[in-house]
Amino acid sequence: MKFKRLSVATVLGFLLGFGLSISGNGQTLSSVHVKTSSLDGISLAPYDPAAYLPFTNYLQSHPTQASLSPFSCILENRSGKNVVGLTLRWTWTDTAGHERTLYYRTDSLFLNQRAIVVDGGTLLVTPDFLLPESLLSSGMIMPGREMMSRDAAELAKASNVTVDLDTIIFEDGLVAGPDLSQTLSKIQARREAAIQLATTVIEMLKNGQDPSVMLAQAAKPTQPVTIDNWVAIWRARIARLLQHGNPQLTAQTLLTLPNLKFRRE
Repeated sequence: MKFKRLSVATVLGFLLGFGLSISGNGQTLSSVHVKTSSLDGISLAPYDPAAYLPFTNYLQSHPTQASLSPFSCILENRSGKNVVGLTLRWTWTDTAGHERTLYYRTDSLFLNQRAIVVDGGTLLVTPDFLLPESLLSSGMIMPGREMMSRDAAELAKASNVTVDLDTIIFEDGLVAGPDLSQTLSKIQARREAAIQLATTVIEMLKNGQDPSVMLAQAAKPTQPVTIDNWVAIWRARIARLLQHGNPQLTAQTLLTLPNLKFRRE
């Protein structure tokens, strides 16, 4: 499941910005400065159209996605392990001189359990999407064109843009990076909320009770939820998920979520 556009402090909901530069041959060059170029076998480098031809060929036929290329990076996994969780942090200075921060988060510890980047894999990383090289020929679901075009227009307004690796979670639970985004605690809160709700749904159905009222109340709590109460936030989101389709089947799936034990070396 992907987590994105969760910027910090006063920049919640604010669109990310970057400066653009154009080379003489018409190719757009990156103006992003990479702060964390390598971490535990994961490398990050500004996207260079001449050096990464598979992505360049793809972007040439997808102009909306290509508009994001000047502020994109290439991530390579040479760690010997698959990556199941990833958070990148962009920081920049806006036109008023204020520093802004945006986190792009994604992991495969929820309903979608395919590795984010396999060992030996390569990703094109942008503030709007991640594109594995392995999916270039098969395609994947992208954000809306309007959003990407809007973001690309905003990106030209910023300066002092940097991107770094904030959190990396490997398939064996090893964690690298400072985790300023609190990705680990949010994943743990999500699983806690999922197990709580799924267990309740299964028990109610087993006793012949209809869980719809309980789910409706969980989806729209009467008491305000603070922005740091991630169990409550995820409880509401997962309740809305359970309201659709087959609640019993979804609840049974949630009970099998991975319980990865995070660790640092």
